[in-house]
Amino acid sequence: MEIGGNVKFNKGNTANQYLDAGTSANSLFDDVHYIRKQVAQKFKDEAVPMNQIEYSEENFNKEFPEGFVDTPFGKIKLKNNQYEKLEKKDREPLFGGIKPTYNNPTVVINKKDVNGKPSKAFAKSFSELLPENKILMTAVNYKNRGVTAHDRKIDEFLGHINTPNDLLHESKIKGGSETAGDDPYFLNLAGNEANDTQSINNIPQSSPEVNRENIKKENLEAQGSVQGQNIKDINDKLSYLSRLLKPA
Repeated sequence: MEIGGNVKFNKGNTANQYLDAGTSANSLFDDVHYIRKQVAQKFKDEAVPMNQIEYSEENFNKEFPEGFVDTPFGKIKLKNNQYEKLEKKDREPLFGGIKPTYNNPTVVINKKDVNGKPSKAFAKSFSELLPENKILMTAVNYKNRGVTAHDRKIDEFLGHINTPNDLLHESKIKGGSETAGDDPYFLNLAGNEANDTQSINNIPQSSPEVNRENIKKENLEAQGSVQGQNIKDINDKLSYLSRLLKPA
């Protein structure tokens, strides 16, 4: 779907490209704000208990035969140091949640790694982590290798969603297996061609028109909130727009 001229919500678009095409900064902020709120709610609604598996090299090899694991984008291979890295970083308690996070993530987003390279961040909500406002996050680098697994604050994770196309995949809410979600605002699946697939090379399109009334309603409700919250919202918006307009 074309937004603000001839620029489509494709995985290669940056925030500056949307703005250059005529998409207003306020509109882009509203879209991203809505997506972040919906993802945060999904984390709360879809938290599950973490599998309790004893941390051992034998069990690690059972969970990841020959280092491979299935994801919504296909099979990927973990880097060779992942077993040792968990122990070195004192992350053994997260072991039972790693495979489910790769297999059936709550969401997957675009994210830059520490070197600025493109990667995919997989996140899943577990009841053991939710009281601390955390999720379990794994990452697949640009070479299609699993490189990390650790807990992450929800707000910090959401901060990586800066354009609608950063959301690559969401779990299904209404029963069935956890595959691509059916919220048309997120993934615009309703109008997809029959041969469309949920892959890194075919990112579903966002539909800012859908739920626009909901966004307006949320904005009106926000105007009626306490002054302190209004100030926080304004500061968040200014911070977001300053990052958005920063030269690439």
